[in-house]
Amino acid sequence: MKTTVGKVLSVATAVASVIFLGFVLAAIFGGPNWKAEAQTIPGFSIARGDAEPFDWIATRHVGEGAIAPGKAIEPVLIAVYDAKIKTVNDQAAKLEEKDGPLQTKINDAMASIKVDEQALKDHLTELEALLKQTEGDDVATSQQVEAKAEAVRKVELQIQSRREDVLRLLAQVEQLRSDRFRIGEIQQQLQDLIQQIDGSLERAESRRDQLTGQ
Repeated sequence: MKTTVGKVLSVATAVASVIFLGFVLAAIFGGPNWKAEAQTIPGFSIARGDAEPFDWIATRHVGEGAIAPGKAIEPVLIAVYDAKIKTVNDQAAKLEEKDGPLQTKINDAMASIKVDEQALKDHLTELEALLKQTEGDDVATSQQVEAKAEAVRKVELQIQSRREDVLRLLAQVEQLRSDRFRIGEIQQQLQDLIQQIDGSLERAESRRDQLTGQ
């Protein structure tokens, strides 16, 4: 059974495949506005250098990892999409690591719920069988029959309550998984920000050392 993260990763891979197919078709049948395409990629700035060798350069807004410059814009765009796909895959891998233990706990809880529900159903079956045995008894046993019927109704209400608990627990689990996914995204953003700050500090220290050396 595929997890939610696995499905997201499959969709991302499929989208990337379509994008690369578009590049190939565009290269064959030609004429796309690559400059306009470059401006639509979030998280990157893509522009041609002002000095020789006038390469196309892609710059990340946040995070690490350099994109190799190129004489033509198409290879640079492909490298940018490769980098974005790698980022998605890395995030998905981290979520997969956390998804396993949680999925195990969910499976254990579901198995326990199924056992309890089956036990209640078996008890209901026993009560129904006992109720049938009392049919045809004289008036003296009618109160006992009514008591058993009431017990059956209570069990049915208990089963219904347990089913509602199951649905509520499943909804809570989905909410927890959604919250975990959002937390993962926030953590990734914080890590990217920390890396950016670390890079700024290193540059500042290097500049300070240069000024001190003078």
